[in-house]
Amino acid sequence: LGLKEIEKKLEYASTLGNGKRSFEAAAVLMRLCKELENLPQKQFEKEKNLELYSYVLYEAGSKLADLELMNKSISYLRRSNLLYPTYTTMSEFITILSNVMDPRAFDIVVEQLSRIKNITGTKSQDQIQFESLLKRRLAFMLIEYKAYNQAEEILTALLKDPQSTDFATRELEYIKQVKGEE
Repeated sequence: LGLKEIEKKLEYASTLGNGKRSFEAAAVLMRLCKELENLPQKQFEKEKNLELYSYVLYEAGSKLADLELMNKSISYLRRSNLLYPTYTTMSEFITILSNVMDPRAFDIVVEQLSRIKNITGTKSQDQIQFESLLKRRLAFMLIEYKAYNQAEEILTALLKDPQSTDFATRELEYIKQVKGEE
């Protein structure tokens, strides 16, 4: 399995996915994951396929999420993040975990927020976007756990974040409605 063949299969899966054939795209990507897993270790490391394999896992996980196969999606995305974590793969993984209220989500979000807050110097645009996503996911989970006061604190701060203003406004309105009903 060479790099050109891998790229062809990724392109084919992308074409299928863009044509609203997510199930077939996911099948192609899952087969490709298996093929990459079966490569001899020396070939795998020599061709720097670890990053590529992580990307294939990420793409498979994303397609599975589109199909609402969340447990399978989480499995692929978790492996992708263990091999070669990026802000993109972590964002997808955390979003899906929090959307299904997976018990790991809260701890992962808190841990990632702590890591990103400890970055010294100027943060990159990717880091800023990731931090915003983490805060939105944390607020979302706190609302689901009915920890409204803590969620309101985070959401009030997010009102100043252009990436999160709409989300924060909607969620604060929701909390206001829920608290009015209690």
